[in-house]
Amino acid sequence: MEKHYTLITGGSMGIGLALAEEFAKNGHDLILVARFTGELLKAKEQLLPYGVEVIIKQRDLFDPQAAFDLYNELVSEGRVVEILVNNAGQGLYGLFEYTDIRRELAIINLNICSMVVLSKFFLKDMLMRGRGRILNLSSIASKSPGPWQSVYHGTKACCRVLPIPIFSAKQVWSNPGSRRTKISWPTLRMSRGTGIRHLWPMRIWWYQDLRTS
Repeated sequence: MEKHYTLITGGSMGIGLALAEEFAKNGHDLILVARFTGELLKAKEQLLPYGVEVIIKQRDLFDPQAAFDLYNELVSEGRVVEILVNNAGQGLYGLFEYTDIRRELAIINLNICSMVVLSKFFLKDMLMRGRGRILNLSSIASKSPGPWQSVYHGTKACCRVLPIPIFSAKQVWSNPGSRRTKISWPTLRMSRGTGIRHLWPMRIWWYQDLRTS
């Protein structure tokens, strides 16, 4: 019988690892993708008690070619991705005129380009099978301008609206509270002395029923 997997980018820590635990609790075999092998191995060890298969793939999705390579490798291994979770993402704190443009271009590659590559290729496979789901993690930041995280807000807006013209699908949103992740924690820390409370809940878009009928 063909084995199906849930693939989670940025699955070694934070929200990605929390999602991986939820999928594992429900019996999903996992493919976790992240930049650092050490963190992936720790995540795998944490998930093994759930009794599911956990495959780890070290990839730097700041380079869009890594997304192409990841897809091709999984196809060559015969692994079927039933659920794709585009979770990997980063931001850069600071006024736009002072931030590092090369760093921002790398963030665009991660937050948008790699997401588009993986979504396009896995979506085609899902449509051919007549089943599959894609979960894109956007952010409440996608709903408004963000002068201190301009590129992050813009990329998350793309993440939120890109699938709408692609899918004729049901959409479900979830807005957890703020999380201490590598994206949100620096913002919360810097704002403490200002008396301003920053909340960066993640908006989850869940795409299902990918049949064309």
